[in-house]
Amino acid sequence: MTKRILLVEDNDNSRKALRMVLGAYGYGVETAADGQEALDALGRDSYSGVLLDIRLPKVDGLEVLRRARIAGPCPPVIMMTAAATLDNQLCAVKEGAQEFLIKPFDGRRLKQALDSLCGKPD
Repeated sequence: MTKRILLVEDNDNSRKALRMVLGAYGYGVETAADGQEALDALGRDSYSGVLLDIRLPKVDGLEVLRRARIAGPCPPVIMMTAAATLDNQLCAVKEGAQEFLIKPFDGRRLKQALDSLCGKPD
């Protein structure tokens, strides 16, 4: 069974590029362009992991993480942001994120985090 990742990124170009990278790594990828889409996807499907941007329209990434954890079992979450602050990192960890990546990040680092938290794709 293919490992499925929910990629939540509001920037179209970044979302498309990350989708291609994740696909090349062997992961199945579903995307969401905002926090509400992410919550909807998490409510209807199961994923091996979530790659979640912090700054999102409608519902920010930290709130998505918070709500997902309250709603029930949540897959491992890797938070990502271009606007990294210590407060963001601490909040993400407090809310249950297993990893925090600062954009732009190295593709090898992303693969390591995904493989470690979500399992290697088949």
